[in-house]
Amino acid sequence: MSDGPTTGASETESRTWSNRPVLAAAVRAALFVAPLIVGWLAVRLTAPHFWQPDQFGIIAWIVQAVVVAALSAKLVSQATDRCLPLTTVLGMTLVFPDHAPSRFGTAPRTDNVKRLLDEQTLATDDTQRAAEEAVAMVAALGRHERLTRGHTERVRAYADLIGQEMRLDDDELQKLRWGLLLHDVGKLGIKDGILNKPGGLSDEEFEIMRQHPGISAQIMSPIRMLKDTIPGIRNHHETWDGTGYPDRLKGDQIPMVARIIGVADTFDAMTTTRPYQQAMTLEYVLAKMRSMSGSRFDPLVIDAFLAAIEQGDISPPARETQLPTPSEAS
Repeated sequence: MSDGPTTGASETESRTWSNRPVLAAAVRAALFVAPLIVGWLAVRLTAPHFWQPDQFGIIAWIVQAVVVAALSAKLVSQATDRCLPLTTVLGMTLVFPDHAPSRFGTAPRTDNVKRLLDEQTLATDDTQRAAEEAVAMVAALGRHERLTRGHTERVRAYADLIGQEMRLDDDELQKLRWGLLLHDVGKLGIKDGILNKPGGLSDEEFEIMRQHPGISAQIMSPIRMLKDTIPGIRNHHETWDGTGYPDRLKGDQIPMVARIIGVADTFDAMTTTRPYQQAMTLEYVLAKMRSMSGSRFDPLVIDAFLAAIEQGDISPPARETQLPTPSEAS
């Protein structure tokens, strides 16, 4: 019996990152708990040197304890914040061109956003290196875009399930996964004050935000392996009726990757609480998205999305079930 298929499967596995949700949750929990533990230990170790309650009263002792705990926790929190991108890469499912890099080695690359955005970083003949740098950009985005942290991860999960429901082949799924991963990296080029503004954007600011799909495509353009994925990255805000942006594509002109991302992106925007809106109820969101089938969205993608919802594969994050003024902007 030939062992060729086994060898092929082994090679693919060596190039693949699989989702590690349990490990990602454990790392996230450790990052949350670490500052609390260090703050408590700092108080225990320094308490003998505090002004004692019998000298200055219990309030003075409590104030000292709070200050020591807060400062210690803040220092540790600043250090552990550097590990946040690790939780992002642990949640990724990707196939690399050569071999799967160490996730623990990729996460630290996110510290220098300026280096990541340097055109020379991705303008390399080493496809593997370029892919690794692209992944580092995505992990960096989670730190840069604080108000919608987790958005990219959720959209990636929703769209991947839609793609599977549509029976996309392996090549199309990989194209979709890379498109999902990178569709918002252009936001690294948007000023922090706009990206993390705690409220609605002005018309001028919204026009700046609308530039991010084009910026994403431009950043990724040097990577040859993404040649067929970049149109999906650029056009994920196009609409089925041709009123979207940046190129006002219509119907089948819109790449399939972009059509799927658009549905997943909108679903996440409507089902999560943001500074300018409360999360909408699932019933309202589904009714609204059905009504936009054939105008904003590809009907085939909407059918696959609704099928995944009905099967329980897709569900929104926990939220307050309030019905705000409708807003589909992401």
